[in-house]
Amino acid sequence: MNKVLFIDDEKEIVDALRDYFVQKYDVYTALSFDEAISWINKINFDCIISDVNLGEKMGFDIVKYVKERNSNTPVLLLSGLTQEEMILKGFDVGADDYIRKPFSLAELNARISTRLNRKSKQIYTFGDLTIDEDAGIVKFKSEEIPITNMEFNILIFLVKHEGQTFNKQEIYNEIWQQAPLDQMHTVQVHMFTLRKKIFDATGMDYIKTIWKKGYMFSYNGKEE
Repeated sequence: MNKVLFIDDEKEIVDALRDYFVQKYDVYTALSFDEAISWINKINFDCIISDVNLGEKMGFDIVKYVKERNSNTPVLLLSGLTQEEMILKGFDVGADDYIRKPFSLAELNARISTRLNRKSKQIYTFGDLTIDEDAGIVKFKSEEIPITNMEFNILIFLVKHEGQTFNKQEIYNEIWQQAPLDQMHTVQVHMFTLRKKIFDATGMDYIKTIWKKGYMFSYNGKEE
């Protein structure tokens, strides 16, 4: 059974989450940042769900701590803070999802299931470029290319559909899986930084912009 950790400083919320999910997962709970870190240091969780506001600490700190230990562990943030900058900050630090309060338990279950079901990890090789889906690492000639979690998710999505073109709306729906913010700007910013990092490291445009259509990952077998 998958091990899931719920973190919230409100006991009523933690109790409600435990009662609902105890038949579906091996449930652990924490009422503070320190208690959560203690659990994380002891157990390899399959998914972690944390409130953004944990008193003196923030859920963003949970995300950073978890991703430094294992970038593949999905972390979902829960929050009543709906400002775009807060949501984007969650994704920038590596959160896999950001769910606005109030939410239904059925919706949360669907979000958790989506992350847990993404188990078919592979290693993709395109000449000297290697993308390790399981480790969440991109390398070129053995040198790691530092990219964020969201950039990696976008890259893997395009790699798995090599040769297909996706517009900003389609990429946003697949990667962020939530009601649109300014998805055009959000996707454009992430795509710009991702493409720049890969080009700076490799000198090649693996991700191509298709005029008026979107973005496509393509490798022709030739390296400069």
